[in-house]
Amino acid sequence: MRGVYKDKIFGILNRNGFEFKINKLGGDFTIYLLDFKKVGKMNSRFGYLKTNRIFKKVFKKLKKEGFIIGRCFYGDEILISIPFS
Repeated sequence: MRGVYKDKIFGILNRNGFEFKINKLGGDFTIYLLDFKKVGKMNSRFGYLKTNRIFKKVFKKLKKEGFIIGRCFYGDEILISIPFS
């Protein structure tokens, strides 16, 4: 997928890339919107680099499990989708 569809911080799809991939694959999906309200507190406690490493590890694991992951327009909102089997 082209760089224009990637989130530069986490290496996951951005909102446009997420929508593009879902539309390209077609079919039925369940889509979850996760809103991490406490990210600011995590950043204050652990620092941005460590917090970002934690999220990157989680996203990598989810992608391996077949989830489609995208970042919304706001930094603390993540879209996660899994196709129906």
